[in-house]
Amino acid sequence: RGERQWRICAFWSWLVKQGDDYVNANLYGVALELFAFQGRPAEDTEALYEKALARFPGVFLEYHLAHNAVIADRSQPTAISGIPRALLQGILTARILRGDAKNAYLTLDTTLRLFPTHVPSRLITLFVQERPLDEAYKVFFLACRAGATPGHDALKVLLTRLRKIAALSPTENAAVLRAMVMACYAHTTSGAALNNKSLNELVIAITGSLKDHVYTKKSSDQLRPVTDAISALIADLFGVWAAQNSPPGIASFNSMIANLAGRGKRKDILDQTLETMQHIGLKPNTVTLRSILAAAGDMNDAEAIRSAWTDLVANRIATGAALELVDWQNLLNAARRINDPEYVQQQLINFQHIVPHHILDRMSTALQGENFSRLQKENQNVSQESTMATAELLKVIEVLQRDVKYMAENAQSGRNFYEDPLSLSLAKHSGVYANVPEQHIRTVYDEMTTDTPALEILPESSPEPEAEKQPAAM
Repeated sequence: RGERQWRICAFWSWLVKQGDDYVNANLYGVALELFAFQGRPAEDTEALYEKALARFPGVFLEYHLAHNAVIADRSQPTAISGIPRALLQGILTARILRGDAKNAYLTLDTTLRLFPTHVPSRLITLFVQERPLDEAYKVFFLACRAGATPGHDALKVLLTRLRKIAALSPTENAAVLRAMVMACYAHTTSGAALNNKSLNELVIAITGSLKDHVYTKKSSDQLRPVTDAISALIADLFGVWAAQNSPPGIASFNSMIANLAGRGKRKDILDQTLETMQHIGLKPNTVTLRSILAAAGDMNDAEAIRSAWTDLVANRIATGAALELVDWQNLLNAARRINDPEYVQQQLINFQHIVPHHILDRMSTALQGENFSRLQKENQNVSQESTMATAELLKVIEVLQRDVKYMAENAQSGRNFYEDPLSLSLAKHSGVYANVPEQHIRTVYDEMTTDTPALEILPESSPEPEAEKQPAAM
């Protein structure tokens, strides 16, 4: 790696000395981005940026790229030709990766001023990846409101981050699940088509609601109201994405098998899911077969466990792949559900000639443990906690169904976000500025982004002695 970086530096040192027929400001931007990902210190990337501005002054480039360039009318588009977007992208990348949030945001503001509807999607993705979740959410929606499509990568990253928050406590994070749906809605109304990667994230998050411990000892019949409601919600989601020619991906079905069918103890849903996969031309992959094995274990079905394991082994042999530790762990967990360590032991004997020693040792230790069984008896007496959790989850699903219906009816409507704006705040996850009046935030913004004298940013207070007065921060 060190030699590779040395070669890159040597090549750049040679290239930068060539004439302007070979080098331009955008090339400096590419170099800035490359050096930023190499981990170059901020002083190096800032110096390179300054050299680019000095070498290619263009149409007063240094002035127009400054965060406090004078703008005659913020409500009107800025039309300046010859602005190198790659240079802005390069320095923004360097700043955000080095943790210089203030200047990264000022650079984003400059980009929005110069290219309000053509912000490079990579810039939005960087903010969604690198900044705290509430900030990432705001930047994503800001781009959508401006009509600058953030891109599928930014949406996927945002949904993944939201999903991980929702997974901590699904019933307490209903607002996060709604935020995921609204992010998809905002993305499509900004002019982008829906992609099945975003659908996968939604399905994984929604079916993951059944992982809550309060549902563990419930029977299939007790869980049926919830599993039926989730099934209907997923069908609605599939319909919205299908309307934009984006069928569900394999990850959606894998999650339905493991969570909805398995944790919901619904063999009929498992069978329907596999039939739907076959209907749209999707073949089970290794994760699908592992999910079927896990679902069989959750349903305490010994015959289904053995059948699923046989299919998984056959798949690994057919693809020329060895059985991995995760495969054996799935078998172990399923066998614990039916308290059958002998079956796992027999499989280890059958495949001992190809199973690595570290897997054999680990599995042997697990089999010899005193608490092997995870056999769970269904509780016929439903606790108050379980009843309340079920009722709350059903309310969440009902709200999500309304959101999805609204999305289906309005996804192609070309919503005017200025007349009918979406909230930029992520409920329960707002940042430290959540309670700061907008007027004060606007004053700070104007102070940073316009060429004006310092403004008083704090509300009026009682007079202070002259000696104690301090000038307003710039």
